[in-house]
Amino acid sequence: MTISAAGKILGFQPTRMSEGYRKYEAGEAVQDYWQDKKDTLSAKYILARENKGPQSEKAKEAYKNITEFDKARPDYIGPIDLRRLVRSRTMDRPSRRERLLHQEVQ
Repeated sequence: MTISAAGKILGFQPTRMSEGYRKYEAGEAVQDYWQDKKDTLSAKYILARENKGPQSEKAKEAYKNITEFDKARPDYIGPIDLRRLVRSRTMDRPSRRERLLHQEVQ
């Protein structure tokens, strides 16, 4: 009987399985890091665009940070699609004209 088999009988997890799980957890942590960075940069761009306007210095700086992120990101993390991000954000909200009309009615 091998040491690994004896360990299994006693309820211990084999070393190979433990190492594999640690590698899996490390991979997940790396993926979470990149996704969090992507989400943070996207949120900063949207906030700057909504609060200061698309041509503001804050929005330009956020855009620059996004382009730098897209150059440095690993292949398994997709690029930040600003068009889709802005479109999805504006679809959920009424237009400025609609907001003004609503204010006039009240």
